[in-house]
Amino acid sequence: MAVLFGDDFYARIDGVTAVPARLEPMRQIMRDLAQTYSLGLGELRRRRYLYAPPSGWTGYPRGLITEWQPPAFPNDPSSIAVFPARPIRETAAGALDRALHELGWAGFAATSDSTDALATTRFATGLVRKLTGTSGGQDVHQHIAVLQDARFFYVCRLEGTAAALAAHRGGFVELLESIEPVALPRRDVAPNLDVMASWVD
Repeated sequence: MAVLFGDDFYARIDGVTAVPARLEPMRQIMRDLAQTYSLGLGELRRRRYLYAPPSGWTGYPRGLITEWQPPAFPNDPSSIAVFPARPIRETAAGALDRALHELGWAGFAATSDSTDALATTRFATGLVRKLTGTSGGQDVHQHIAVLQDARFFYVCRLEGTAAALAAHRGGFVELLESIEPVALPRRDVAPNLDVMASWVD
């Protein structure tokens, strides 16, 4: 059996044989089918990526976005949002501007705003925007980080009170450091036609 994971679904390929001598050829057929099967998803699309979640926090996925809440929630209403990798069509600064614009739709009004360079072990290019403002009459503090490779932006946001941001900044930095770039697709995989020919027997 082979299982291929998509964004929010999977495809399963089952192979069955009752002849012991055909077990190894069947295994090769399954491997070839799995490696060449098309999920109908383009390479450059919004997609999840691998990272280490903050220790002890609880994740709540919403589509391709996951929001993490600390162990003390709701007494500590902080959150870390991990957004899907987004194909590059602009600069990292442009991605930050778009993030701030989207926050404006949610009623956030910035009262202070600064931007710093950001780099991790795997990403040489990035920015973090540190915002203070109000939303719904409450003071809100946010750090929006954007990391960039040759194909994608990786956006994460830490939100909470000033004291909470100070307390959770280390965990946020650890999460950013753990982000793994979206893997390049395998372009050298081709089915073994000699093995596949017996599949219809």
